[in-house]
Amino acid sequence: MSQVDLYQPTFDAQTVLKKAVEREFRRKKALGQYVIVGENSKPKKIDFSILKTSEKPIV
Repeated sequence: MSQVDLYQPTFDAQTVLKKAVEREFRRKKALGQYVIVGENSKPKKIDFSILKTSEKPIV
């Protein structure tokens, strides 16, 4: 049998997902929503500044 080449997408799925998450966090922050950071089902802090700024624009 001949070797079958596996399909390699031309995009990086992890990068696309990371950009989508950053976009969603920016939207929630703009709407006044926030993230509650917790451990063991107990809240530790409420974080409004959850997005790190990036130098390159998200397309």
